[in-house]
Amino acid sequence: MALIKCPECGREISDKAEVCVHCGIKISGMEHLHEKARLKEKEILKKKNKKMVSLIPTIVTVAAIAVIGWFIWYQATASDREDKEFQDALDKFNNTTDELEELERQLEYNERLIDEYDEE
Repeated sequence: MALIKCPECGREISDKAEVCVHCGIKISGMEHLHEKARLKEKEILKKKNKKMVSLIPTIVTVAAIAVIGWFIWYQATASDREDKEFQDALDKFNNTTDELEELERQLEYNERLIDEYDEE
């Protein structure tokens, strides 16, 4: 015995039942309705699958355009990135030079203090 859904109330009933025990609708002779419903469901699923399959080329095309667009932008801005990296390196060099000059001044000052201390 298998369970089927009543075409009227949707509750599960025996496939051997002649009437639905829940709503009383006559079931015998309605097997063709079940088969018809299954075929309709399969047809709907096929249509959905076809739509999904037809979306795949569109998605791939959009993704390819996005990647190509990003690559073009990346190449177009490469010069700007190189300029910024160069400027950053130059700024670090200038900061280092300033720090070295300050250390040299401190060293000279310390040497003078040592010389004055030694003279006393």
